[in-house]
Order: sequence, then C-alpha cells, then structure tokens
Amino acid sequence: ERESQGKETVPASVNLSRYDFDSCDIVQEICKRVEEVGVDPKNLIIEITESVLGLDTDYLVKQVERFHEAGFQVWMDDFGSDYSSIYTLQRFEFDLIKLDMHFMKNFSEGVKKSKNQKIIEGLIRIFRDLRIQTLCEGVESEEQLDFLKDVGCDAIQGYLFYKPMPVEELPDGKDMR
Repeated sequence: ERESQGKETVPASVNLSRYDFDSCDIVQEICKRVEEVGVDPKNLIIEITESVLGLDTDYLVKQVERFHEAGFQVWMDDFGSDYSSIYTLQRFEFDLIKLDMHFMKNFSEGVKKSKNQKIIEGLIRIFRDLRIQTLCEGVESEEQLDFLKDVGCDAIQGYLFYKPMPVEELPDGKDMR
C-alpha cells in the first residue's frame, strides 16, 4: 500500500515460532501467500524465534535453506535468551542475529555493566568475523546507542527511536530507518 502511494518502504518482519514449524509446511505456506499478493520476498524478513532451536536441528537447517532459496532473508530473533548457543552459529546460515533485549536491560547496572558490555562486544565481534549482521533490541538510551555504535553493531532497535505504532502513523521519509 505504501509503495503504491509513492511512500518509502522498508522490509517487514514476520516472527515464526516453534508452533508455526510444527503446524504446517511453513516455508510453503509463506511462499504461497507472498506469491498470491505479489510481494517480493526481499520485502519480507523471516525471523525465527530462539525457541525454534529446540526442534530437530537437521530439519530446521533445511527450512532455513528453503527460505533462502525462495529469496527471503532469515534472522535469528532473541539470541541469548534461552536456547541459542555458539553451536547455533556452526549449523545455521542466518543473515542477521538479533541480540535479545535482556542484554540492554542490565546494561548500566554497576558491576554487571562491565561484564555485560564485554559479552555484547565479544558477540558482535564473533558475528562480524562470521559475516553475520547484528541488531540489538531494546535500546532506550543514548549511552546504549553510543556503545553499540562503538563496538560495530550493524542495526539498533528500540524505544529510543520509535514505539510500536499503527501503519497510518509511520513517517513518510528517510526517518523510517
């Protein structure tokens, strides 16, 4: 709709849970619906929630491959909150890893601050070396933003920029990014 009005668009994300993979052939269902409405797969990002990693690894690796073959980017959402591990990085070909917002919740807490910042910086360095982009969720302060820029985080998301809003209220210009 925004495209037809000449307004700037950004890719939309759809989060897939374990239930989505259990209930149907989710890759086929998404491909079918995207084709029906004429959306280019590059305009829809598949975000796999960390809980999905509890499924059979070989099965999930194949589903990620199928999404890539269909032209979608595949992101790992909520990395660091539960099931993810360094092993995840060995098996899966994710285009981007979203660091869970809990990293930002403990960002400025005394002794934890230094430890937490070292963990974030180390993870971002590992992801960069593996050529996986990074996004940090839950950014609410300039201090957090400055730190993440300094350590090379590729993208930043949080209330510092925008809170969830109806599509009608989205900005029309470059402010969307």
